[in-house]
Amino acid sequence: MGKALVNLNHTEKKALTAFYGKGSSIYSIADPDSRDGWLCFGLFLLLSAGAMVRKMRLGSMGEQVSFKPDGSPVTTTDKTIELFFRESLKQFCPDAGMLGEETGGSFTEAGYSVAVDPIDGTWGFINRTETCATSLLILKDKIPVLGMVMNPVSGEICYGGDSFNTRLLQLSLFNEGEQGYDLPLDKVSKGDMLVNLHPQRHAGSLLNGFYTQWEKGDIRMVRSPGGSPANALLEAAKGTFGYVNLWGEKKSSPYDLAAGILLVRNAGGDVIDFDGNQVRLLDHEGPFIAGIDPDTRKRLLMLCQNFLDQDVTA
Repeated sequence: MGKALVNLNHTEKKALTAFYGKGSSIYSIADPDSRDGWLCFGLFLLLSAGAMVRKMRLGSMGEQVSFKPDGSPVTTTDKTIELFFRESLKQFCPDAGMLGEETGGSFTEAGYSVAVDPIDGTWGFINRTETCATSLLILKDKIPVLGMVMNPVSGEICYGGDSFNTRLLQLSLFNEGEQGYDLPLDKVSKGDMLVNLHPQRHAGSLLNGFYTQWEKGDIRMVRSPGGSPANALLEAAKGTFGYVNLWGEKKSSPYDLAAGILLVRNAGGDVIDFDGNQVRLLDHEGPFIAGIDPDTRKRLLMLCQNFLDQDVTA
Protein backbone atom coordinates (compact mmCIF):
# COMPACT_ATOMS: atom_id res chain seq x y z
CA MET A 1 0.00 0.00 0.00
CA GLY A 2 2.88 2.36 0.56
CA LYS A 3 1.29 3.74 3.73
CA ALA A 4 1.73 2.86 7.37
CA LEU A 5 -1.21 1.20 9.11
CA VAL A 6 -1.23 2.49 12.68
CA ASN A 7 -3.34 0.78 15.35
CA LEU A 8 -5.65 -0.84 12.79
CA ASN A 9 -7.30 -4.19 13.42
CA HIS A 10 -7.30 -7.10 10.99
CA THR A 11 -10.67 -6.28 9.42
CA GLU A 12 -9.79 -2.62 8.90
CA LYS A 13 -6.52 -3.60 7.24
CA LYS A 14 -8.29 -6.04 4.93
CA ALA A 15 -10.80 -3.41 3.77
CA LEU A 16 -8.11 -0.81 3.11
CA THR A 17 -5.92 -3.30 1.27
CA ALA A 18 -8.82 -4.33 -0.98
CA PHE A 19 -9.77 -0.71 -1.63
CA TYR A 20 -6.25 0.26 -2.64
CA GLY A 21 -6.10 -2.74 -4.96
CA LYS A 22 -3.11 -4.28 -3.21
CA GLY A 23 -4.77 -7.56 -2.28
CA SER A 24 -7.70 -9.80 -3.03
CA SER A 25 -11.07 -8.46 -4.15
CA ILE A 26 -13.43 -7.40 -1.38
CA TYR A 27 -15.87 -10.08 -2.55
CA SER A 28 -13.35 -12.85 -1.93
CA ILE A 29 -12.21 -11.70 1.52
CA ALA A 30 -15.48 -10.50 3.15
CA ASP A 31 -17.96 -13.13 4.36
CA PRO A 32 -21.62 -12.08 3.94
CA ASP A 33 -22.62 -14.51 6.70
CA SER A 34 -20.57 -12.79 9.41
CA ARG A 35 -20.76 -9.36 10.99
CA ASP A 36 -17.02 -8.98 10.57
CA GLY A 37 -17.53 -9.56 6.86
CA TRP A 38 -20.20 -6.86 6.76
CA LEU A 39 -17.87 -4.47 8.55
CA CYS A 40 -15.17 -5.15 5.97
CA PHE A 41 -17.63 -4.68 3.10
CA GLY A 42 -19.10 -1.53 4.65
CA LEU A 43 -15.66 0.03 5.06
CA PHE A 44 -14.94 -0.71 1.41
CA LEU A 45 -18.20 0.96 0.35
CA LEU A 46 -17.48 4.09 2.39
CA LEU A 47 -13.93 4.32 1.09
CA SER A 48 -15.29 4.12 -2.45
CA ALA A 49 -17.95 6.76 -1.73
CA GLY A 50 -15.33 9.07 -0.24
CA ALA A 51 -13.23 8.84 -3.38
CA MET A 52 -16.25 9.78 -5.51
CA VAL A 53 -17.15 12.77 -3.34
CA ARG A 54 -13.60 14.12 -3.17
CA LYS A 55 -13.25 13.82 -6.93
CA MET A 56 -16.39 15.89 -7.56
CA ARG A 57 -16.70 18.33 -4.65
CA LEU A 58 -14.48 21.11 -6.04
CA GLY A 59 -15.62 20.82 -9.66
CA SER A 60 -18.52 22.46 -11.45
CA MET A 61 -21.80 22.01 -9.60
CA GLY A 62 -24.14 23.60 -12.14
CA GLU A 63 -25.00 20.43 -14.04
CA GLN A 64 -24.86 18.20 -10.94
CA VAL A 65 -27.63 19.76 -8.89
CA SER A 66 -31.40 19.36 -9.10
CA PHE A 67 -34.08 19.84 -6.46
CA LYS A 68 -36.62 17.46 -4.97
CA PRO A 69 -40.28 18.42 -4.43
CA ASP A 70 -39.48 19.42 -0.82
CA GLY A 71 -36.83 21.87 -2.01
CA SER A 72 -33.82 19.85 -0.85
CA PRO A 73 -30.97 19.40 -3.32
CA VAL A 74 -29.77 16.17 -4.89
CA THR A 75 -26.75 15.70 -7.12
CA THR A 76 -25.63 13.23 -9.74
CA THR A 77 -22.92 12.17 -7.26
CA ASP A 78 -25.62 11.19 -4.70
CA LYS A 79 -27.21 8.97 -7.31
CA THR A 80 -23.91 7.52 -8.55
CA ILE A 81 -22.85 6.52 -5.03
CA GLU A 82 -26.20 4.96 -4.21
CA LEU A 83 -26.29 2.96 -7.44
CA PHE A 84 -22.70 1.81 -6.78
CA PHE A 85 -23.76 0.61 -3.32
CA ARG A 86 -26.76 -1.20 -4.79
CA GLU A 87 -24.73 -2.99 -7.48
CA SER A 88 -21.97 -3.87 -5.01
CA LEU A 89 -24.54 -5.26 -2.57
CA LYS A 90 -25.99 -7.51 -5.26
CA GLN A 91 -22.56 -8.97 -5.85
CA PHE A 92 -21.71 -9.31 -2.15
CA CYS A 93 -25.03 -10.63 -0.83
CA PRO A 94 -27.74 -11.01 -3.52
CA ASP A 95 -30.51 -11.70 -0.98
CA ALA A 96 -29.88 -8.56 1.08
CA GLY A 97 -32.39 -5.72 1.12
CA MET A 98 -31.55 -2.06 0.62
CA LEU A 99 -33.29 1.21 1.39
CA GLY A 100 -31.69 4.28 -0.16
CA GLU A 101 -32.38 7.99 0.26
CA GLU A 102 -32.49 8.50 -3.51
CA THR A 103 -33.68 5.19 -4.98
CA GLY A 104 -35.93 3.79 -2.27
CA GLY A 105 -36.20 0.05 -1.70
CA SER A 106 -37.01 -2.09 1.32
CA PHE A 107 -35.57 -4.37 3.99
CA THR A 108 -35.81 -8.14 3.97
CA GLU A 109 -37.78 -9.77 6.79
CA ALA A 110 -34.89 -12.12 7.55
CA GLY A 111 -31.20 -11.77 6.89
CA TYR A 112 -29.19 -8.65 6.20
CA SER A 113 -30.29 -5.28 4.84
CA VAL A 114 -28.69 -1.86 4.53
CA ALA A 115 -29.94 1.72 4.69
CA VAL A 116 -27.91 4.32 2.81
CA ASP A 117 -27.73 8.09 2.62
CA PRO A 118 -25.08 8.65 -0.06
CA ILE A 119 -24.50 12.31 0.81
CA ASP A 120 -26.07 13.46 4.05
CA GLY A 121 -25.87 17.25 4.23
CA THR A 122 -25.96 17.74 0.45
CA TRP A 123 -25.98 21.54 0.86
CA GLY A 124 -22.53 21.18 2.44
CA PHE A 125 -21.32 19.13 -0.53
CA ILE A 126 -22.55 21.53 -3.21
CA ASN A 127 -21.14 24.51 -1.30
CA ARG A 128 -17.78 22.78 -0.76
CA THR A 129 -17.74 22.74 3.04
CA GLU A 130 -16.56 19.96 5.33
CA THR A 131 -19.99 19.12 6.76
CA CYS A 132 -21.31 16.40 4.43
CA ALA A 133 -21.09 12.67 5.13
CA THR A 134 -22.07 9.25 3.86
CA SER A 135 -24.20 7.22 6.25
CA LEU A 136 -24.56 3.43 6.15
CA LEU A 137 -26.71 1.32 8.49
CA ILE A 138 -26.53 -2.47 8.48
CA LEU A 139 -29.45 -4.48 9.87
CA LYS A 140 -30.02 -8.16 10.50
CA ASP A 141 -33.63 -9.36 10.62
CA LYS A 142 -34.62 -5.66 10.55
CA ILE A 143 -32.61 -4.96 13.72
CA PRO A 144 -29.73 -2.43 13.42
CA VAL A 145 -26.40 -4.08 14.18
CA LEU A 146 -23.79 -1.71 12.72
CA GLY A 147 -23.71 2.02 12.03
CA MET A 148 -21.05 3.63 9.82
CA VAL A 149 -20.44 7.28 8.95
CA MET A 150 -17.74 8.71 6.67
CA ASN A 151 -16.66 12.33 6.27
CA PRO A 152 -14.86 12.51 2.92
CA VAL A 153 -13.31 15.93 3.58
CA SER A 154 -11.68 15.09 6.93
CA GLY A 155 -10.88 11.54 5.81
CA GLU A 156 -12.60 10.06 8.87
CA ILE A 157 -14.65 6.86 8.96
CA CYS A 158 -16.42 5.87 12.16
CA TYR A 159 -18.28 2.67 12.98
CA GLY A 160 -19.96 1.07 15.97
CA GLY A 161 -22.72 -1.34 16.84
CA ASP A 162 -23.63 -4.74 18.20
CA SER A 163 -20.33 -6.56 18.92
CA PHE A 164 -18.38 -3.47 17.83
CA ASN A 165 -17.10 -0.73 20.12
CA THR A 166 -17.02 2.60 18.31
CA ARG A 167 -13.88 3.03 16.23
CA LEU A 168 -12.60 6.03 14.29
CA LEU A 169 -10.30 5.63 11.29
CA GLN A 170 -8.35 8.59 9.96
CA LEU A 171 -7.25 8.11 6.38
CA SER A 172 -3.86 9.33 5.29
CA LEU A 173 -4.09 12.64 3.41
CA PHE A 174 -0.47 13.71 3.90
CA ASN A 175 1.29 10.33 3.94
CA GLU A 176 1.09 10.17 7.73
CA GLY A 177 -0.41 6.68 7.58
CA GLU A 178 -3.87 5.27 8.12
CA GLN A 179 -4.69 5.42 11.82
CA GLY A 180 -7.33 3.85 14.07
CA TYR A 181 -8.68 5.00 17.44
CA ASP A 182 -11.17 3.74 20.00
CA LEU A 183 -13.83 6.30 20.93
CA PRO A 184 -14.38 8.36 22.95
CA LEU A 185 -11.09 10.25 22.79
CA ASP A 186 -9.55 11.94 25.82
CA LYS A 187 -11.26 15.19 26.78
CA VAL A 188 -8.93 18.10 27.54
CA SER A 189 -11.02 19.44 30.42
CA LYS A 190 -13.75 17.22 31.81
CA GLY A 191 -15.62 20.08 33.43
CA ASP A 192 -16.01 22.15 30.27
CA MET A 193 -19.19 22.00 28.21
CA LEU A 194 -18.93 22.50 24.45
CA VAL A 195 -22.14 22.73 22.42
CA ASN A 196 -22.82 21.97 18.77
CA LEU A 197 -26.28 23.32 17.85
CA HIS A 198 -27.79 22.31 14.53
CA PRO A 199 -28.82 25.53 12.73
CA GLN A 200 -32.59 25.75 12.23
CA ARG A 201 -34.89 28.73 11.72
CA HIS A 202 -36.75 28.11 14.99
CA ALA A 203 -33.57 27.66 17.06
CA GLY A 204 -32.93 31.39 17.62
CA SER A 205 -33.96 31.51 21.28
CA LEU A 206 -31.89 28.43 22.02
CA LEU A 207 -28.82 29.82 20.27
CA ASN A 208 -29.17 33.11 22.14
CA GLY A 209 -29.48 31.22 25.41
CA PHE A 210 -26.33 29.22 24.73
CA TYR A 211 -24.43 32.39 23.90
CA THR A 212 -25.63 33.94 27.15
CA GLN A 213 -24.20 30.97 29.03
CA TRP A 214 -21.00 31.27 27.00
CA GLU A 215 -20.66 34.93 27.97
CA LYS A 216 -21.06 33.92 31.61
CA GLY A 217 -18.42 31.21 31.24
CA ASP A 218 -20.83 28.33 31.93
CA ILE A 219 -20.32 27.03 28.37
CA ARG A 220 -16.78 26.98 26.97
CA MET A 221 -17.71 26.94 23.26
CA VAL A 222 -20.80 27.24 21.03
CA ARG A 223 -20.66 26.20 17.39
CA SER A 224 -23.33 25.75 14.73
CA PRO A 225 -21.77 24.50 11.47
CA GLY A 226 -24.83 22.53 10.32
CA GLY A 227 -24.60 20.04 7.50
CA SER A 228 -24.98 16.32 8.11
CA PRO A 229 -26.63 15.27 11.41
CA ALA A 230 -24.88 11.91 10.99
CA ASN A 231 -21.52 13.68 10.94
CA ALA A 232 -22.51 15.75 14.00
CA LEU A 233 -23.31 12.52 15.84
CA LEU A 234 -19.88 11.22 14.81
CA GLU A 235 -18.40 14.38 16.36
CA ALA A 236 -20.39 13.78 19.55
CA ALA A 237 -19.06 10.22 19.72
CA LYS A 238 -15.52 11.60 19.96
CA GLY A 239 -16.46 12.75 23.46
CA THR A 240 -16.03 16.53 23.50
CA PHE A 241 -19.18 18.15 22.11
CA GLY A 242 -22.78 17.80 23.13
CA TYR A 243 -25.01 17.95 20.05
CA VAL A 244 -28.47 19.53 20.03
CA ASN A 245 -30.84 19.16 17.08
CA LEU A 246 -34.41 20.51 17.02
CA TRP A 247 -35.54 17.72 14.73
CA GLY A 248 -39.13 18.20 13.63
CA GLU A 249 -42.18 16.00 14.07
CA LYS A 250 -41.58 14.16 10.80
CA LYS A 251 -40.24 10.73 11.68
CA SER A 252 -36.66 10.04 10.69
CA SER A 253 -35.96 7.42 8.04
CA PRO A 254 -33.58 4.53 8.87
CA TYR A 255 -30.81 6.18 6.83
CA ASP A 256 -31.10 9.51 8.69
CA LEU A 257 -29.96 9.14 12.31
CA ALA A 258 -29.62 5.48 13.25
CA ALA A 259 -26.01 4.99 12.14
CA GLY A 260 -24.87 8.07 14.05
CA ILE A 261 -26.86 7.14 17.14
CA LEU A 262 -25.14 3.75 17.21
CA LEU A 263 -21.75 5.50 17.12
CA VAL A 264 -22.61 7.55 20.20
CA ARG A 265 -24.19 4.70 22.16
CA ASN A 266 -21.41 2.23 21.48
CA ALA A 267 -18.84 4.81 22.54
CA GLY A 268 -20.52 4.86 25.96
CA GLY A 269 -22.84 7.84 25.44
CA ASP A 270 -26.48 8.26 24.54
CA VAL A 271 -28.98 10.23 22.46
CA ILE A 272 -32.07 11.43 24.33
CA ASP A 273 -35.21 13.41 23.60
CA PHE A 274 -36.32 16.52 25.48
CA ASP A 275 -38.11 14.35 28.04
CA GLY A 276 -34.82 12.65 28.87
CA ASN A 277 -35.76 9.35 27.19
CA GLN A 278 -33.64 7.39 24.73
CA VAL A 279 -34.55 8.19 21.13
CA ARG A 280 -35.77 5.52 18.76
CA LEU A 281 -33.21 4.33 16.22
CA LEU A 282 -35.24 3.93 13.04
CA ASP A 283 -38.13 6.38 13.33
CA HIS A 284 -37.30 9.12 15.79
CA GLU A 285 -39.32 12.34 15.89
CA GLY A 286 -38.74 15.60 17.76
CA PRO A 287 -35.67 17.39 19.20
CA PHE A 288 -32.77 15.40 20.63
CA ILE A 289 -29.50 15.76 22.52
CA ALA A 290 -26.41 13.58 21.97
CA GLY A 291 -23.29 13.31 24.06
CA ILE A 292 -20.89 10.95 25.77
CA ASP A 293 -20.91 12.52 29.24
CA PRO A 294 -24.17 12.04 31.22
CA ASP A 295 -23.66 15.33 33.05
CA THR A 296 -23.33 17.20 29.75
CA ARG A 297 -26.57 15.66 28.46
CA LYS A 298 -28.35 16.56 31.70
CA ARG A 299 -27.09 20.14 31.68
CA LEU A 300 -27.98 20.59 28.01
CA LEU A 301 -31.45 19.21 28.63
CA MET A 302 -32.05 21.70 31.46
CA LEU A 303 -30.78 24.59 29.32
CA CYS A 304 -32.94 23.59 26.36
CA GLN A 305 -36.03 23.36 28.53
CA ASN A 306 -35.28 26.80 30.00
CA PHE A 307 -34.44 28.62 26.78
CA LEU A 308 -36.92 27.28 24.25
CA ASP A 309 -40.16 29.12 23.74
CA GLN A 310 -43.29 27.14 24.54
CA ASP A 311 -44.32 26.92 20.89
CA VAL A 312 -40.96 25.77 19.43
CA THR A 313 -41.90 22.10 19.20
CA ALA A 314 -45.63 22.63 18.66
